Amino acid sequence: MKTAIITGVSGGIGSAIVKRLAESNVKILGIDYNQPKDLNFLDDFYKVDLEALVLNDDARNDFFNYVNNWLRAQSLDLLVNNAAFQCLGDIQSLDLEKWNKTLNVNLLAPFFLIQGLLDSLIKSKGCVINISSIHAKATKSNFVAYATSKAAISGMNRALSVELGSQVSFYCIEPAAVLTDMLKAGFINEPEKLNQLASCHPSGEISTPDQLAEFIYFLFEKRLTSLQGTAIEFGGGISGRLHDPA
Repeated sequence: MKTAIITGVSGGIGSAIVKRLAESNVKILGIDYNQPKDLNFLDDFYKVDLEALVLNDDARNDFFNYVNNWLRAQSLDLLVNNAAFQCLGDIQSLDLEKWNKTLNVNLLAPFFLIQGLLDSLIKSKGCVINISSIHAKATKSNFVAYATSKAAISGMNRALSVELGSQVSFYCIEPAAVLTDMLKAGFINEPEKLNQLASCHPSGEISTPDQLAEFIYFLFEKRLTSLQGTAIEFGGGISGRLHDPA
């Protein structure tokens, strides 16, 4: 049985990833600060604030000891760095605390997870999938911290693939809007704006968590060497559309 560790399993995207992998008989350890409502698709769950894994040596050591016991004699086949912290604010309002939390959760925690699990991933010729964002390349006002962190994880993915070569498969996905319950809740009083958002995509629709989960499974299963280290847009073509007043 193949093994996977997924971060951010309580959210809409994370839960869809877990469900898709479980359907293919993958043994999954889920990580999140909040316990998922549905634990049926997880083999195990570890509750932790990812920022603590960056800042606290004891928390990091406890986590990796737990993982080693969970894996037992098996190696790790897949790590999906899906969890993220989104801090919105203009340049005047962003303080050091907000910057640090954004970078710790979105960039440094994925790095330390890869670093701490690297031996096991190399042993299995495993796969790391880093979930970045369209904000890595195309952003808007008040997203400077989030956009910076996502540009950094896309760059880190590329750099790790160069350093490690074919020992581990590295893929990065840069989704645009994904139709999670959280996204839909933001438009509950203005459903017409959700339709407008969908129409902004050349595909005519907003990607769903299930579609993203299926793509993640495809990358994990196929291990296409031609995509090693690349950041793959997943947004219905929206980054190719020019918006202007004309």
